[in-house]
Order: sequence, then C-alpha cells, then structure tokens
Amino acid sequence: MGGKHWLQDVFGFYYVDNHPLVLCGWIVGPSARYMEQLSDEQVAQGCLELLQKFAGRGFNVTVPRPEVMVRYGICVFVVYLM
Repeated sequence: MGGKHWLQDVFGFYYVDNHPLVLCGWIVGPSARYMEQLSDEQVAQGCLELLQKFAGRGFNVTVPRPEVMVRYGICVFVVYLM
C-alpha cells in the first residue's frame, strides 16, 4: 500500500447498530491528523484496499464502494455503503 502509511493505524471497522449499511472506522496517532488532510476519495480508496486485503480474499467478500463519508474529529470516520 505504497504511500498509504496512515492505513497502518486504522485499527478497526465496526458495525453500527440499526444501520446495516454503515461501517465506522477508527484511526489513531499521528496518522489520524494526516488522514484529515486527505481528500474523501483518497481515504475511501485506502479503506477499500484495506477491507479487500483482509476480507476480500479469504472470505470471498465483495466490498462495495462507499457512497458517503463523514468525519468526526481526528479519530473516527463513518463510511456509508449503499
């Protein structure tokens, strides 16, 4: 994942109760501030690569492209999959 060092500090994507099409991602450390400077497209692409790396091959999962992304401060971002 060349040039996407910030992805190493994404420590999880979590299901949001009562919102089956929403994943909440958490990122920590200096990478959180770095990620805040990236465009939504760059963050979405990086997260897609990360999800596909860990879920796409072993579980034969197709990860849909995010439709909307909302950022809350420097620690959490929400990806809406439609």
